Amino acid sequence: MIKYEIVWLRSDEPPRMEGKSHISGISSAIPALKSFFNTINDDNLRKLSILTTKGLYQKYKHWIEEMGKENIKVNLQLLNPFDTRVKDFRLYYGEMSAFDDTIPLIALYQNPTYDSKSWLKASYEIANFMRDSGFYATIDVEIDAEIKYTITQGEKELSVDQGRRKVVLSFVSPYYEDNSHFNIAYMQAVETVAPGYFPNGQVPEMLIEPKFTWKICDTDYLIQSDLERELRALIEPSFFTE
Repeated sequence: MIKYEIVWLRSDEPPRMEGKSHISGISSAIPALKSFFNTINDDNLRKLSILTTKGLYQKYKHWIEEMGKENIKVNLQLLNPFDTRVKDFRLYYGEMSAFDDTIPLIALYQNPTYDSKSWLKASYEIANFMRDSGFYATIDVEIDAEIKYTITQGEKELSVDQGRRKVVLSFVSPYYEDNSHFNIAYMQAVETVAPGYFPNGQVPEMLIEPKFTWKICDTDYLIQSDLERELRALIEPSFFTE
């Protein structure tokens, strides 16, 4: 299964406070981080599964369960958010199954659904691939904030730390087979949180499923780092000689 990535935007603009851009997705970043922290603090796996993608959920679920065996609790507090800014915005093209973050990378590469040699030869082949494929979007938002974390075991306080740091939350949109459905669903979502953002009559009323929402797919590039390690393992000589 082959997937193709386009980096749409890399922002080097000065940081912007939350709420000044509905298009960028910045307005949801700080509430999402607060909700994520509260979910971890409460060991609320049901809510965690709603907030995050399957791959990220499984990773945090494992950590929560392992810490629970030792009666260890982590408490995360977002004390003071200073700035937020968009780091990257990407579009990913390909079959839906190619983006399942619970499938090992090697399984995707061993079961291709598109001849990568042909679409790498010329730009028009890439354009055809994107035209005929579904896609989704991701956005990386950097949050500059004062954060406090406390680790306890039973009644014993093991560690406390407080300071200003930057956290990167990555959000993912739903997967859409049709480009127009993505655009309509996105416009409808923006109009819901920012009525009047688009001129009257520009937002189609047709029902699009799934509805456009941002879901947390990574924190501080945790999942991305795992994928990069898998990719490095794939290109080692031992992989080709087995």
